[in-house]
Amino acid sequence: MALGVVSKVRRGPSALLGSTRIARLAALAAVFVGTTACGPNATSGGDEVLGDLIPELRDMAFIPGGRLDSLFEEASRVDIAPFFVDRFETTNEEFAEFVRSPRFAAGSPFTLSNWSRGANGLRVPRGREHHPVVWVTYGDALAYAQFRGKRLPTELEWRAAARKYSDARYPWGQGFSSNRCNSLACGINDTTIVGTFESGENDWGCYDFAGNVWEIVDSSPPGVSAKLILGGAFRSTPEQCAIPDVDEKRWARDLRKQVIGPTELQFDVGFRCVRDLTPELLERIEHAARVGDAEVKAYCEPILRMVRSVADKATADAPQGIR
Repeated sequence: MALGVVSKVRRGPSALLGSTRIARLAALAAVFVGTTACGPNATSGGDEVLGDLIPELRDMAFIPGGRLDSLFEEASRVDIAPFFVDRFETTNEEFAEFVRSPRFAAGSPFTLSNWSRGANGLRVPRGREHHPVVWVTYGDALAYAQFRGKRLPTELEWRAAARKYSDARYPWGQGFSSNRCNSLACGINDTTIVGTFESGENDWGCYDFAGNVWEIVDSSPPGVSAKLILGGAFRSTPEQCAIPDVDEKRWARDLRKQVIGPTELQFDVGFRCVRDLTPELLERIEHAARVGDAEVKAYCEPILRMVRSVADKATADAPQGIR
């Protein structure tokens, strides 16, 4: 099995953003206007370049938004605002920063039961610092996201970030491949360092949207109070790792069972976060585009073009009296 490890420890442009990708970003900037969440990716990997100017966006990918069909509502297309998504699942090391803060309050006595407990409190298991955090409740995930100034994605946002094309069954395309994700077919039978399966990278520059651990989203099936989990895990079948699609009517039924309760914990359930594109954040991106080098501009300009395009369209579509 050929695996390419994409370590989150390796910061800086050289980690995942070489000259070839920079050239591709610059070329795509001119055609980025009008893309949707299922359109071309013009910003993959640019977070490593922008991170020094806007640290909150480090290890986050830009998703331009668009329209998607809801999994649970018939003939319902929902507008999704632009947002940023974590390129990797939340790791033990990242969650440890939250645990050490005054804002941490365990959701249950068994939260982080795979961590060791000592005089100085909870400690990450040695060698698993960059594995996805598990044994956390929905409340734990929500509190962590708020601690970072982020939130949990909705099922619509999760699906928009998981794949490039609306009909792709997996983050990388249609066909399943055991070399692209940590699933039952791999036989690893445990979590791996996030980003280990480099060939499973999607077109937004994100990893592990299929396999490794199930991811909690801030959505619930109709009539169910528990939260949906998506993406499959290291013991999941290819079907469980597939991205739900509205054309497959069975999903609405099956997803009622693919949930986690408010205080429930599992050995194979984790999460990743999203961040809204606020006016304040947009101003900082505009500033970065003005003062940054060519690599920063290649990341910022497509975002700004898209935002201007959406704003112009909204103005054009608005009734004359409220423009």
